[in-house]
Amino acid sequence: MTTLSSGKLWGLRRLADERGLFRMLAVDQRPPISNRLRQLSGAGRDADVSAVERHLVEEGAPAPAPRRFALRSRGAKG
Repeated sequence: MTTLSSGKLWGLRRLADERGLFRMLAVDQRPPISNRLRQLSGAGRDADVSAVERHLVEEGAPAPAPRRFALRSRGAKG
């Protein structure tokens, strides 16, 4: 069985919704975006790719969930 540190568990819980399901939007597809921009406009500059990625995040990502989790310091009791 794999064990996780409290920090890794905290980080994973922050990525999950109230049902424990991960809700993420990955925007790391620079080559396909750049290639499509080149097809459409003849240019696939980094600034253009960044603008498309920004638009994808703003329009496609759900609103951020409120932070509900906190870790106690190692010296805390209770």
